[in-house]
Amino acid sequence: VVWRLIHKELMTIFISFMEWDNQCDVHWIHGAIHFHSARETDLRRRNGNV
Repeated sequence: VVWRLIHKELMTIFISFMEWDNQCDVHWIHGAIHFHSARETDLRRRNGNV
């Protein structure tokens, strides 16, 4: 749960930092990171440590 809060905070900073750069890149990167973290969370659930 703590990791998730930290991750959320980092993503917020990351997105706001990247927004002025290139919207398309931000959406692509965010999508990739979200997919990756979701997959990691799923693996952790299967292993029993959320």
